[in-house]
Amino acid sequence: MKKLYIIADTKDNSITLSPGLCDELHIDKGIIRIFLFKIKDEKSFAFKRVSQKFAEQTECGIVSFNPILKTYGFIALCPTVNLLFYEMGIESETKKFKIAKTTLSDNSIIYKIND
Repeated sequence: MKKLYIIADTKDNSITLSPGLCDELHIDKGIIRIFLFKIKDEKSFAFKRVSQKFAEQTECGIVSFNPILKTYGFIALCPTVNLLFYEMGIESETKKFKIAKTTLSDNSIIYKIND
């Protein structure tokens, strides 16, 4: 089973994806756009891969490769990693979060960020 996790960093609002999550999101297939959002009526967040058409309508992160760390990730600007930490009551600058892959009733897939 693939290990799904992210490492979020408030210093630069970056989210680093685990290798397992990179496989899940098929990062090797073109430009990958990620929509990060707050789950309604909860103190939690999730993200999903979205189309270019969807990304043109709202703020989305674009997955890129960091050659120094040899990892993939994206910058979260709306909402920011800082807001995510604030809403979840986290006081550290960086944190590793487990990710739960969830299929919704419309068969779309979201990745829920678990504290």
